[in-house]
Amino acid sequence: MTLWRTRLGLLLAIAGALVGVASYIGGVVMYSRQDLTFTDVLALLALSVVAMLPAAVPIVAAIRTAAPTSRLRFTLPGWAPLAMASSALLTALFGVDLAAAFSVFGASLFFAGLAELIGVLLLVPQTTAPWRAGLALVVAPFLAYGLFMGTYVVSGHYLPPTRWEIPDGYRGYVMTAYGISTCRPLPKDLLVSVVTVDAKGHACTSDVLPNGYTEFGNEYVYVRSDGAKVPIPRVPFPNSGDVISVPSVWGFVDVGDGKCPRRSEFFVGTRDDERAAPKAFDRTDGLGCDLKPLTP
Repeated sequence: MTLWRTRLGLLLAIAGALVGVASYIGGVVMYSRQDLTFTDVLALLALSVVAMLPAAVPIVAAIRTAAPTSRLRFTLPGWAPLAMASSALLTALFGVDLAAAFSVFGASLFFAGLAELIGVLLLVPQTTAPWRAGLALVVAPFLAYGLFMGTYVVSGHYLPPTRWEIPDGYRGYVMTAYGISTCRPLPKDLLVSVVTVDAKGHACTSDVLPNGYTEFGNEYVYVRSDGAKVPIPRVPFPNSGDVISVPSVWGFVDVGDGKCPRRSEFFVGTRDDERAAPKAFDRTDGLGCDLKPLTP
């Protein structure tokens, strides 16, 4: 039973790491079509090393200590499960994050991390102090999430949360113009940037439109006359045939025509509301870059 568990754990750990590295490399290639920066390349390559090195621990241990028989015998250092489990969970986290944009690479990363994690759990009895190694696994999720967030912060892809405060009952496109020097910076509610939308669905700020592909904690609320804030449900990626019968936030896009700084747009309402809304070329007709009427 111990031999079978060891072999299976070793196989899963190695396979998970190799698939993870291949997926990271695939991510680099895919991201190269999405205005990949030098920092992005370094971050992804660093993550591929993080995914591979911990899995090399049982490989090296097996080569150095395996008896010259059919029985695989080796002992892992006590810190190995922590490093390997953190690597596995980090790979799985990036898989979940990438799944929305790149489903194939996201799924392969997620299952690679899951396979490696199962392999780690099977290899815990092969450590110098199994009970201590088991306790180390509890720390692994926190370490993995810290690495995950640290990578986004260092690479510049972490977008601080934003809350759009929209007049109660408004239905239509919400447009936020960024980089307008005549507008005010966005106020902060602790770490959250607050965008106050007017009755026409417009807002502007001197802040620059954040550049990144992740969003954490964005909020969309209706503001009633008494100041109460009512959350608006969000539909991230609806298909053209999906029915949206409850007023929701959807249709996210960043827009830029070269004449004005870029702005963000999304729609608030139902599918029927969207069909009745002005088309893209009509929404800014007669408006300046700050989304206010042009003066003659």
